[in-house]
Amino acid sequence: MITGVIFALALLVSSRVACVMALLGSLTGLLVAWGMGAAEPAIRSGALGFNAVLAAIALGAVFFVLDRVSIAYALLAAITTTVVFAAMSAALEPIGMPALTFPFVLVVWFFVLASPLFPRLRHN
Repeated sequence: MITGVIFALALLVSSRVACVMALLGSLTGLLVAWGMGAAEPAIRSGALGFNAVLAAIALGAVFFVLDRVSIAYALLAAITTTVVFAAMSAALEPIGMPALTFPFVLVVWFFVLASPLFPRLRHN
């Protein structure tokens, strides 16, 4: 909890938009994890929300101009990233390999490359 507060304050100092997107991404990851029936220790550790936070910041505060469309796009990516993290974690568990931030990288690349299909998204 303390680490999360420190990160949120640091993001706030750096960029209010990044801070808000991080908080929205964290909430989204939490809600998706609960909805998927994830184990409480995994939810409490932030494992299922970490990639969602990164995706929300990347797509809501870095790659696209902030507006309702980019916020919705970023939150959709946060949802997708949480599901992909859970799937990759389960798939990699038998070989003892963690998913880490690979789901974030994969989903953000996919969403950035797919962005021309959404003409209302404006690139930074």
